[in-house]
Amino acid sequence: MDVRDRIEEELSKDNIPKYKRNRLLAMKYYINGSSLTEISAEIGISLRSVQRYVKEYTEKGDDSFFGRRPPGNSNALTSKQKEELIQDIGKSPRYFGYTLSKWSPSTLAMHLEEKFGVTMSLESCRAILKDHHNEDISNLQRVPLHKIKKEFDATINRLLSETNNAVWIFGQFYVGFRAAYKTKNKHKKRRAAIMCAKQCNSSNTVCHFVNPYRDKKEQWEELINAVLARSEQDTLFFFLPKSQYNKHIASRFINRSKKKLSIDFLPTGLRAHRYMEDVKYKIIDGLNLPYENTEGKTLGKRKQKQLEAILQKLSTPSRA
Repeated sequence: MDVRDRIEEELSKDNIPKYKRNRLLAMKYYINGSSLTEISAEIGISLRSVQRYVKEYTEKGDDSFFGRRPPGNSNALTSKQKEELIQDIGKSPRYFGYTLSKWSPSTLAMHLEEKFGVTMSLESCRAILKDHHNEDISNLQRVPLHKIKKEFDATINRLLSETNNAVWIFGQFYVGFRAAYKTKNKHKKRRAAIMCAKQCNSSNTVCHFVNPYRDKKEQWEELINAVLARSEQDTLFFFLPKSQYNKHIASRFINRSKKKLSIDFLPTGLRAHRYMEDVKYKIIDGLNLPYENTEGKTLGKRKQKQLEAILQKLSTPSRA
């Protein structure tokens, strides 16, 4: 059967879904010679959707185009699994062995795959959390920064009151720019970024020089693992800067050590610089850089090697 006849046959069916009708109409007009812009205006869909339909048709052929499954998750949960999942969401993720104290889409996706063998997108997981995981509305109210600091410091003191506990603050700061070596654009510079973890009420520090050519997620995981290995305590509380990127990292992090680990985030509005400013000044002193406009300076190869040596020294435990 000719492709035009197949399209007309599909369009003649009753109760055809809108998404399917749009795809078929787009292909009908495309085969008849209409431009992508004309198709978009005629059907009333975005140009990007038309481009996607045409690409699918030209690359995969007729059979793949007509046999495409409807959108949605084919690995849907049963009613019994949904009830069980709602009960799980009511508990802390730490109850199931995860490091985060609150559910995130990434953590929920891992939980679904491990417990039910169901693969679900992050958007679907986010929708489930929105529907069934109600947070206290008071947390969304604006709180003065001095009150946030006071409450967070009280939280740290409470955690440290228990013996064999350790609290580490994670953050990132800049000490200038890397020199633009081996790049086609000599004016292109990359930030000289430092990933840092500082133990509260202690001089213990772990710092890594960020490699701009490596996956940043892997470098954050390396820093977390380095702190796990460095810390002498058995119960650890890590606080990372709050961002969607860090939430994804923390959600996927697997603690392979024997230590008990809890990962949380700094309160909104509270920056990690407050806890590691002394570390930054030590680095600036070691590099003989001015305190003013430090982030605008360019670090050549010699300075970069000097910086790596300083970070190595800072991250090495001092011997009594």
